Amino acid sequence: MAEPRPGSAGAVVVIVTAYKMIGRTRRGRLVIDNFKLRMPLFGNLNRKTAISRVLAHAGNIGHKRCSDFAALNITPKLLATRPLPPPSRGCTTA
Repeated sequence: MAEPRPGSAGAVVVIVTAYKMIGRTRRGRLVIDNFKLRMPLFGNLNRKTAISRVLAHAGNIGHKRCSDFAALNITPKLLATRPLPPPSRGCTTA
C-alpha cells in the first residue's frame, strides 16, 4: 500500500478551512454553488436533485390543500437548513 505524502493532511485541512470560510458570505455561497453546478460529472446531478427536492416539497404542501402560490412561498423556507417555520394560517390540514 502506498504511503501518503507528508503534506497531504495539511493540504486537506487548508482546503476544508478555505471552503468553510468562503461559504460564510453570500457571494462565497454563490461561487460555491456555481462551481458545484459546473462540475463535469456531478453538476447535472446536483441540478436535478435540487429541482426534485423543490417539486417534492411543493407537491407535499399542495397536497395539504394550500394554494399553489402559498406552496411556492413556503417551499424555500423548508429547503433551507434552518428550523422549520411555524405552520401557515392559510393552509388546512384536513
